[in-house]
Amino acid sequence: MTGEKYYFCNSRFKAQIQNGILLGASVMGDSGSVPYLEEAKGFGNLCLTWEKEGERKEWQPLQEAEYADSVPRKRGRSVTYEGSVVGEDLKVTVRYLLGETLEQEVLVENRASSTVTLLDFALRLSCHSRFTWGGETGREMIGHHFISGHGSHSTVYRCDGKGKLMAVFPCGDSQWVHYEKEPVNPAKEREAAEEKGTVLLYALDGCIGRKREEEGAKLRIPPRSATLEPGEAYRYRGKVLFAKDYEDCREQLVKHGQVMAESIPGYTVPREHPVLLALRSDAGDLRVETEDADAEKLKVQGGRHIFRLTFRRLGEHTVRVSYDGKWMQIYYFVTQDVRTMMEKRAGFIAGKQILDSGKWYNGLLAEYNNETGAILSPDNYDRIGGWRIYEVTCDDPGLSKPAFLSSVQTVAPVQAQIDALDDYIEHFVWGGLQQTTEEPFPYGIYGIPDWHVLRNSEDMGNGGRTHLWRPYDYSHIALTYYNMYEVAAYAEGVTTRLPAKEYLKRAYGTARAMFTVPAELEGWTAYETGFYNELVIPEIIRALGKEGMELEARTLEGHWNRKAEYFVRECKDVFGSEYPFDTTGFESTHVLAARGTELARIQWKQPGYGQDITFDKAIEFMENQTSCNIACRGVLEPAYFWYGSDYRGDNLHYTLSYMTQMGGSSLLDYACYYAEEPYGLLRLAYGSVLGSWALLNCGDEESGYGYWFPGKEKDGCACGGFEPLYCGETWLNQPHKGGPWYYSCEIDLGFCGGLRGAAAVVAEDPVFGRICYGGALTEERDGLGVVCRDGVGRRFHYIGAEGRVHAECTHGEWDGILISRDFGRIELTAAPGPWKKEGLAVRVLIEDFGDYRLAGTDVVLQAGEWAALPVPEGEARFRLERV
Repeated sequence: MTGEKYYFCNSRFKAQIQNGILLGASVMGDSGSVPYLEEAKGFGNLCLTWEKEGERKEWQPLQEAEYADSVPRKRGRSVTYEGSVVGEDLKVTVRYLLGETLEQEVLVENRASSTVTLLDFALRLSCHSRFTWGGETGREMIGHHFISGHGSHSTVYRCDGKGKLMAVFPCGDSQWVHYEKEPVNPAKEREAAEEKGTVLLYALDGCIGRKREEEGAKLRIPPRSATLEPGEAYRYRGKVLFAKDYEDCREQLVKHGQVMAESIPGYTVPREHPVLLALRSDAGDLRVETEDADAEKLKVQGGRHIFRLTFRRLGEHTVRVSYDGKWMQIYYFVTQDVRTMMEKRAGFIAGKQILDSGKWYNGLLAEYNNETGAILSPDNYDRIGGWRIYEVTCDDPGLSKPAFLSSVQTVAPVQAQIDALDDYIEHFVWGGLQQTTEEPFPYGIYGIPDWHVLRNSEDMGNGGRTHLWRPYDYSHIALTYYNMYEVAAYAEGVTTRLPAKEYLKRAYGTARAMFTVPAELEGWTAYETGFYNELVIPEIIRALGKEGMELEARTLEGHWNRKAEYFVRECKDVFGSEYPFDTTGFESTHVLAARGTELARIQWKQPGYGQDITFDKAIEFMENQTSCNIACRGVLEPAYFWYGSDYRGDNLHYTLSYMTQMGGSSLLDYACYYAEEPYGLLRLAYGSVLGSWALLNCGDEESGYGYWFPGKEKDGCACGGFEPLYCGETWLNQPHKGGPWYYSCEIDLGFCGGLRGAAAVVAEDPVFGRICYGGALTEERDGLGVVCRDGVGRRFHYIGAEGRVHAECTHGEWDGILISRDFGRIELTAAPGPWKKEGLAVRVLIEDFGDYRLAGTDVVLQAGEWAALPVPEGEARFRLERV
C-alpha cells in the first residue's frame, strides 16, 4: 500500500486508515497495549470475485495504485473518510464514520454495460496474534469469530483477559455467511503455517461456497451472490466498537441490532437434560424455528426471550432465529447421557486392544480410523505419517486411552476392561514403555516415536535409550496406576492382577520420576509447566498417607508444593508449553493455585513453613490464570463447536480439544468455590465440561449408533478435534472438509476432564431462574429434591445469593438430595454401588448458612469448613440440621 496514512480520533476511539483499510484501532488512553490488529494487514482489505458474460474475475481493489481518497473531514463530533477506485467493470467506494462507533460502508457499483454477478465479497480481518518464544503471549490478541448471517460478529481480546474487547460486526441488511483462512503464499508457506489470527469474512460466497460444496463440504449456510444490473450497487455496512468486558459487549451488540444468545446447559446437551435458551434483543418480532425439536416460549424478562427446547433426535441441530426481517443460526449437538457415553467409550477402547504375544506392542490400546474401521498399530500407521506416527503408541495421544479407561473403572468398574488395563500394564508398559525398578532410571517413561525403537536404538543417549525426558507423559501413567489402586482397594466383585499397594507404589514412583528423571537427563523441569492429568498427584499423596507410606507422601508433597510455589510466586506465562502459545495447562494451573491458597493458610498458622506465599499472591495467580482460561475460550459464540471450546490462537481450526473439558472443569470448580459472581461463569464452565462429548460417536438404533460415523461397530469411537473451516488439514495432517477428525488422538484426555468435572449444580440463576445442571430438580412439599444425572453422581453444589452447599461422595454415588425451603435441613442419601461399604466417604462444606449438626450425633459442621461425616451402618443417609 502506498497511499497516505490517516490518523483520527475522538473522545472514545482512535483509528489509522490507509487505502480504505483499518490498520489500527484502539481506545483513547490505552497507549500501552499491544495493537488489536496486525499492523501490516488490519481489517477491511476487500477481496471480490464476480462474473460477467460467462467470464469470472477476481480483484483486490484496495491494493490498486489508482485507489484515491481524501483527507478525513470533521462533522460536529464525528470524523468521515472516503476513498474509491474504478476498475474494469466495478467501482468500489469505501467510507468510514467515526462517532460513538466506527461505521464502515463499502459500495460495489457495476460500471459495465451488462449484468454482473457479484459472487464473493470478503473482508480480511487480521488480529495481532504473534505467538513467539520469549514474547509476552498474554498481551497478544485472539480472534473469536461467529459467522451466522445478520447475527455474526468477531471479537478481538487479549489472551490474558485484560483490557477491552474490540467487536467487529455487520449491521443493517448486511451479514456474514462464510469464512476462510487467507490463502498461503507458497514462498512464505512456513511463515504462514505459524501465523494465526487472519480470517476472511464473506458477506457473499457464491464462488468459494460452491467450490467448497463441490469438494464435499457440508455448508451450514447456502452460498449467496448478488446480481447487479448496469449502474446498480451492492452495499455492505459494518461497525467496530470497544467494550469493557463480555457482558458489556453483549449489551452493546444488542444496542446495535444484534441478538445475543445464552443457553443452559450449553450447546452440547445430553438428550435427557432440559435445555433453556435466552435471546437478548431489542427486536420487535423474534421467532425461533427448529426441525426435529420443539421450541416453547416461556417468558420475556429483562429484554430476554426465554425458550425451552426439546430435541427429538441425537446429533447436530440448527436453531434459526428470525427477527425484524433478519436471521441468525445457533448450533446445538445432542448426545446420549454422560454415563452411557462414558461406558460406551470405555468398552470401545478395551475392545480395540491388540493382544498378540508375538508382537512387541502386545497389550496396546489401539487407535482407530472412524471412517474406514482400520485398527492402527506400529505395523499399520494408516494415514498418519512423518514424525507424528508416535500418535499410535505413546505421548499424549497414545497414553490418553489408558488414562480414560482407568478413570471409568473408578466410576463403573467392568472386569473385562480391568483385565485390558492389566494386560496393557503387564505387556506394554512395565519394562517396555516404562523402565522398571531394576533399570537405570526407575519409572522413566519412553517418548517418541515409540519405546521399542528407543530401547533398541544405537544412540545410547537422550536421542535413543535414555529418551525418558518428556515430563508430560508421566502424569497419564501415574493416573492409570492410581485408578487401578482405587479399583483394587475399593471395588466389589472384580479382581486385579496386582495388589492395591503395588499400583499405588507405581503411581508414586511415576509421579516422583516426573520431577526427577527429565530434569536429570535433559534439564527439563516439571515445576514450571502445567501438565494434563497431574492433578492426580494430591490424590496419590492422600492415598500414600492413608496406606502408611508417610515418607513417600512427604516426598511427593514436597515436589507438589514446590511446583505450586513456583506458579504462585514466579510464573509470568501460563501459555508457554511445547509451543509458545498452548492451552495445555489450564486444568493444572487452577489446582496449583488452589494449593497455593492452602499453603498460604498453613504458613499463616505455621510461620516458617515452606516458601513465603501470601493469600494475596495466591489469589492474584488464581484470578490471572482463570482470566486467561476464559479469554482463550468461546464465550459469545452460540455454536457447540465454539462455545466453551479452548481456542489455540484462533477459533478457525482444532476446536473442542481435550482442554475444552479439562479447563472447563477448572472453571466449574472456580465458579462453585471462589467466584463472587458465579452465574455467568457457571454457564460457560458447564457448557465447557459437556462440550467435547459432541466428539464421541455414539447413539441408539434410531440414530444409526452415531451421528458422525454411523454403524453399530463404530458406537463408541471418538474424534480428536473439530474443524470449523470447510477446507484444510487436521493437526495430524489429514485433509478435511470441516467437521470432526476420524482419529481420536488426545480427546480421551478431555473425557478424563469431563468425568472430573461431572457434578449436579443447583443455581439461582439471575437470567434463567432456579436451574439444575447435571441433575433433575423437583419442587417437593418439603423443599428442593435433586437427583444427580451428571454421569458420575459424586459431587453436588447449591449456589445461591444467600449461601452455598457442597457435598462430595467418594466410593459411592448420591442417591438423593433434599434441601428444605428455609435451608434449615439438608438430607443426603448415598449408595455404595459397586464399591465396598467401608470405602464410602462423605464430606460437606456449607457456606453462609450457619452451623449445622449431623442428626443423632455430636458432629457439628462449622460454617465455611469442610466436615467429614461418619458413615452409619445400614443406609447411608445424612440429615443435617441448622443449629
